[in-house]
Amino acid sequence: MNEYVMNYIIEEQLGEYYQSYVDTQKKDVFVKGINKINTIINKFLEEFDAWCGVGPEFAYWTCDSKIDYSFATPNIGTQYFMENLANIAPDIKCDPFLISLLHELGHHETGHMFEEVEDLLFRKRKESMAVKLTTASEEEARDLHFKYFNMPDEYEATMWAVNYMRNNTEKVAKLWAELQPAIQEFYKNNEVEVA
Repeated sequence: MNEYVMNYIIEEQLGEYYQSYVDTQKKDVFVKGINKINTIINKFLEEFDAWCGVGPEFAYWTCDSKIDYSFATPNIGTQYFMENLANIAPDIKCDPFLISLLHELGHHETGHMFEEVEDLLFRKRKESMAVKLTTASEEEARDLHFKYFNMPDEYEATMWAVNYMRNNTEKVAKLWAELQPAIQEFYKNNEVEVA
């Protein structure tokens, strides 16, 4: 499938959100320290045939094996994600950025487990959940987040990340030892206040 067709399909699925993201990427925006972070993560991702770049949120793009990472401040979704992680893997203690990055890599590594029709069904369910979240009460929102985290593709991606951390403690520690200072430097150089 050529790039034009792929972009058309993605634009149709994500609409204005994707277009605004593409427009942002074309502006050649330079943010102090982003290249250093990209270099660290991309070096780590080489063995998986994946690559990364900063995006509006953490995401995995199947079409080109790209992982988007984000510097968004922690929100209720992050809080629920970490709570879910504590429930399924109480032994895993880490920064939300690190587990989110490994979770997206988990999508790359486990995507083959699902048929195309299953993937489509998962996406439709997630779209429905996103719509429901716009009017959900706090209790309903929590329930929707946990349903999302436990959908088969999301659960498998998280479990891949958990098992990778358990089985590769030295690699993960080395990655975080390089990445955390680069992120902190990014925050400092760009005057980002972290809660």
